[in-house]
Amino acid sequence: MSLGARTRRHSQRTSIPARAPETSRFGRGGSGFVWISRSVSLATPPVFGHTTGMKTTILPIAFTAVAMGASLAPAQPACEPQRIVTPPDTSPFSFGDVVATNGRQWLISDTQGRALCSGGFFCGLGVVYSYEMVDGQLVHRQTLTPPSPGLDFYGHSLDIQGNRLIVGTLNYTWPDNPRKGGAFVYEYNGEEWVEVGQIQKPDLEPVRLTDMGVTTRMRDGLAMLPAGAGTHGRAILTFRETAEGWTYHEMIESPDGLPREARFGVVLTMGGPWAFIAAPNDSTRTRGGGSVYVYRREADDTLAFVQKIDSPDAPLERVGEFGTGLAFDGQTLAVGAPSASRDVLAQGVVFTFRYDGRAWVLDQELVVAGAAELEGMGWFMSMRDGVLLAYAHRSIPGITDGRVYTFRRGADGRWREAALLVPNPPVGAMGYGYSSATDGRFVLVGAANDVNPVTARAYGAAYLFDLACTDCAADLDYDGQLTIFDYLAFQTAFGTGDMAADFDGDGELTIFDFLAFQTAFALGCE
Repeated sequence: MSLGARTRRHSQRTSIPARAPETSRFGRGGSGFVWISRSVSLATPPVFGHTTGMKTTILPIAFTAVAMGASLAPAQPACEPQRIVTPPDTSPFSFGDVVATNGRQWLISDTQGRALCSGGFFCGLGVVYSYEMVDGQLVHRQTLTPPSPGLDFYGHSLDIQGNRLIVGTLNYTWPDNPRKGGAFVYEYNGEEWVEVGQIQKPDLEPVRLTDMGVTTRMRDGLAMLPAGAGTHGRAILTFRETAEGWTYHEMIESPDGLPREARFGVVLTMGGPWAFIAAPNDSTRTRGGGSVYVYRREADDTLAFVQKIDSPDAPLERVGEFGTGLAFDGQTLAVGAPSASRDVLAQGVVFTFRYDGRAWVLDQELVVAGAAELEGMGWFMSMRDGVLLAYAHRSIPGITDGRVYTFRRGADGRWREAALLVPNPPVGAMGYGYSSATDGRFVLVGAANDVNPVTARAYGAAYLFDLACTDCAADLDYDGQLTIFDYLAFQTAFGTGDMAADFDGDGELTIFDFLAFQTAFALGCE
């Protein structure tokens, strides 16, 4: 295993209490995978002690810092992303519509594709493909389809937690229910996904439900599905898993009675005891400013409203569409405002929030250096294990019609821009970045209108990136600089047996790892 491909263990990093809100701006350039250039601070290295049982080996380390250039370097050819296309025996249409992962299984949907079922006939409209990681590459293992043929739009949404998967379907016709749409729930049994439940539209007459299945979220036996319903437009329906299956629990509408055009519930996320529901066109404080409603899950699975987060730009006259993108990793809430302006018009801003024990408070605002007008960063986002992915609809001529920016959370708790993920070689990745997923090291990006270079047909694709290729290997505290604190982080990892210190990649922690770390530090991150 090469140094560049080393796996980092983000979960064992020590966080420092967050400071006041700040803006992260890092330089970048070039195309493809890029590293953000780092600075090197000269300092006397500490003496490291590696404890094994009752014996401690003291290893004094000396090093020489190498000045760095200001340019950015693309990844080596070995780090080019894997381009994934639809498996055989399928009729693709928009492969890469939605992607998701639990860190073990990776899911890719084609909401209008068709797969061959028994008898040689095509199944219903919509396919979900399940993959597993083998030696850094995704390998297709299973194809999921709706139980019966129809115009189902199966796979319009995906959410996964542990060994549970929920698949949204906009138009599936249930055998004993005239109300179309809903979701299927699957469980992974160690070998394959098996259907274990269904979520169907409830009878809430005279309320008319529409579009249920466009978004699905599921955590610990509670599912949230938005639907066109209620007095004020879109509402959220929640369902509980019971001995009788998934049953309707409650309807949630905006507590302050937002009008339909506010788009309450069009974006949502959940995790732990928290649920977040966005209204990106809420004009209560400023025209199109947007807002996010925070709910806490009670013991009876009821979602209790606790806070409304208004756009930090309000009451300024800015159309920020705060809440267009949402991501939550259990610690940080990230909210995208793609129409927010800073250096240029509508470049897009991602705001991060943390819970201070009483309320969710603004922590940082993230922008990208060199942003263009109308770039719109923050439309779609995903987050996990210290990695935040943010889509921007600024094209890269001849390559993509969108961009995916990567931010990394350092040991100090601050988010910093890290890399721009670009398909290589260029093949016309249209629809690129509308959906993305990460396990903290690998990133899967959907490109539902990707052009097949052989047939010139836009059947879609997905791209798998290895973030280890963008890492500055010696920057163990992820603060964007090489300093004495990276030596301390290495000492801690080595002393506790954390394989993040395995810099020579031999599976053991020895003096050669110290030498390899010393070399990586001295080389910097050009």
